[in-house]
Amino acid sequence: MNRAKLLVLFSALCVLAACSCPSGSCESAAAAPAAKGDERHVSFSAVTTVPNITAGTKELRLWIPAPLQEDSQQIVDHDIKVDAGGAASKSALVVSGPNRWWTVVVTNPPASVSVTQSLTAKRKEVLRAPSSAAVRALNQDERVAFAAELGPHKLVPLGGPKLDPLIAEVAPGSHDAVQIARAAYRTLLERMRYSKDGEGWGRGDSNWACDSRYGNCTDFHSLFMSIVRAKGVPARFTMGFPIPEAHGTGVVGGYHCWAEFFAPGIGWIPVDISEADKHPELADYYFGNLTEDRIAFVLGRDLVLQPAPSSGPQNIFIYALAEADGAPLKTERRMSYTDL
Repeated sequence: MNRAKLLVLFSALCVLAACSCPSGSCESAAAAPAAKGDERHVSFSAVTTVPNITAGTKELRLWIPAPLQEDSQQIVDHDIKVDAGGAASKSALVVSGPNRWWTVVVTNPPASVSVTQSLTAKRKEVLRAPSSAAVRALNQDERVAFAAELGPHKLVPLGGPKLDPLIAEVAPGSHDAVQIARAAYRTLLERMRYSKDGEGWGRGDSNWACDSRYGNCTDFHSLFMSIVRAKGVPARFTMGFPIPEAHGTGVVGGYHCWAEFFAPGIGWIPVDISEADKHPELADYYFGNLTEDRIAFVLGRDLVLQPAPSSGPQNIFIYALAEADGAPLKTERRMSYTDL
C-alpha cells in the first residue's frame, strides 16, 4: 500500500489492537476491526566473519542474536552454518524470555572463522492507532508484570539534573498513557534531529541525547523511554534490521530500533521517532504504526547473555559478539535480503 494513501486511510480507521499483556490483566478495547496492513515475505542472510584470530587461541566463542517470534513477525526457517576451516565447532540456540541467540564455540580456531545466519521471515505492517478514550490506569497485576518496563536501564535513567526539566514539560499532570506518549513523541521530534555527526551517538544514552539534541534511532528511543517511564508508562526497546523498501534483492546496511509503550485497555503501541524525523510527512503514521520493512531481533537493554561474555550485560545487542579465550574481538559482517 502506498504510504501517502495509507495516511489518508489512517485518519479514518482509528485502529485499536488487541492487548498483549498478562492473563486477565486488561480488557479488550472497544474498537473497529483491525485493518489488514501490508505484508512482506523475505529471506535474510547475515555473514559474520572473525578475522585476525591470534595463532594459539584455544577457544573462540560467539553470541549471535536470533530473530523474535511475535504477532507481527513469523520466522519460518532459521539456521546457522559455521565455516571454521575444519576446526571442531558446536552451536546451540539459547532461549531467554522473548529473546533468542546462537552460541558458537570453535576449538583451536584458524586465523579466520565465519558464521552464516539464514532465515525466512513473514513480517506484517503494524496498524495500531491509539485512542485515549480506551485508556485506564495500570492495575496492580500490570505494575508487577511490567516492573522491568517501568524501571531504569544503565543508560536510560528516570531522572536527573539533565532529564528532570524535560520530563516536567511533557504532559504535566497527565496520567493518560497515550497522551503522555504522544506528548513525548512530539517533544522529541521538535527537540532532536537525526544525525551521526561527531562522537557519543548510538549508545542509547538518555542524558547524552537530552544534552546533545541529536543522535540515531537508539538515542531517540532511549530518551523517549526515560520520559514516559518516569511518568509511569511502561515502555520497551526493540532492535532489528531495516529491509529497504525496494522489493527484490539487496544489501542491508545496518541496524534499526524502535520503541513501544503500554496503554492499559489497549496494549503495546509502537513508535518510530527517528524515522518520523527523517520523514516528517509520516510523523502521524509512526505514532502507533510500523512498516513491514524490518525484521525484529532483540527486545530489551542491559541484556544478560548465557553463557556470560567477559563484557557482562549488554547495553544493546544486535551484532554478533566474539571472544578469543575471553578477550573481545572485532567482527565484520555483510547482510542481504531477497523478497520471496
